[in-house]
Amino acid sequence: KAAIPNLVNLSPDFQGLGYDPDGNYSVPWQAGTTGLALDTEVVGTDFPRSWGLVFDPELADQYAGAISLLNDPRETLGAALKYLGYSLNTTSQDELDEARDLVASAKSNLAAFNTDSADELLTSGETTVGHGYSGDMFSQFLETDDPARYVYFVPEEGGTKWIDNMAIVFDAPHPCTSHTFINWIRPGKPRMDRRHGRSRDQLLRRARRSQGLRNPLVGESSPPRHLFVYGTLRPGDVRWHILEPFVIGEGSPDTVSGELFDTGLDYPAAIFGQAGVIHGRAYELHVASQARCLAVLDEVEDTVDGLYSRVEVTTHTGLPAWSYAYGAGLQLTPIPSGDWLAHRPPLR
Repeated sequence: KAAIPNLVNLSPDFQGLGYDPDGNYSVPWQAGTTGLALDTEVVGTDFPRSWGLVFDPELADQYAGAISLLNDPRETLGAALKYLGYSLNTTSQDELDEARDLVASAKSNLAAFNTDSADELLTSGETTVGHGYSGDMFSQFLETDDPARYVYFVPEEGGTKWIDNMAIVFDAPHPCTSHTFINWIRPGKPRMDRRHGRSRDQLLRRARRSQGLRNPLVGESSPPRHLFVYGTLRPGDVRWHILEPFVIGEGSPDTVSGELFDTGLDYPAAIFGQAGVIHGRAYELHVASQARCLAVLDEVEDTVDGLYSRVEVTTHTGLPAWSYAYGAGLQLTPIPSGDWLAHRPPLR
């Protein structure tokens, strides 16, 4: 470990893992989940978040010929096992045989077993329901004119949460070079991933979000129906057009405890729970499109430096709301007023 000093930047969420609790043998590189992605222009917004969209004929038949499964026996059998209520890691031959037969019975509704382009098949309109990896799906959504049209989720029966790791074989001829490479891949500041266009830490955070995990600053409760915005998502600024279709009404001015900072990159950073007041606006989100709204905003926040993550806050009017908290990696200048629009006029 001493040869990989950048390990200090590894998220705590990916330390103490069951297969290598002390991190003596491996280093997480990328992480995510495996689930389903849908085209809501075809399926609408009121659909069961279930593997039944693939394996239940009453649901799947309406999308016959427009469903894809990964060309990966572990993932595809795993999906069938979860739908049947079994463990992904079962060793029961009877359960494995039942899952095999279920996949075979679904074959007539499939467009393809495809791993390399499952995401592109969905956004090109060739499929409506796609089995795929979270990073691939979210990145492909952002390549379209309307990312909010598509939704990715881990079905309610459960699914795969995966981590790609790096390790060095015991008889590696150049262990020093190997350690240096891992230290470069595991950077001291966020570096963009060539395939997904996201930093490694952002991909790791996405794995938690895809599993429905969150980082609340207040006690656990039902998910908020509101969003508190304090920067460029406010009306008149450059990203308001992204949020506008998902909100009800004009919202209301509100404040949250914390400190606001100028990043020098034409957007602010918020650290909640600190002394001080952050000024912004609270919006109620449309119930039918709330999940899509948050998925789109999660992606938007992942495209900027600063390792922003979605958290729960409570506004000074007592409203539970989602907002986006700064993570790390930038030089910050305090904004004493706590008001981004007063500090810097909107960039229209």
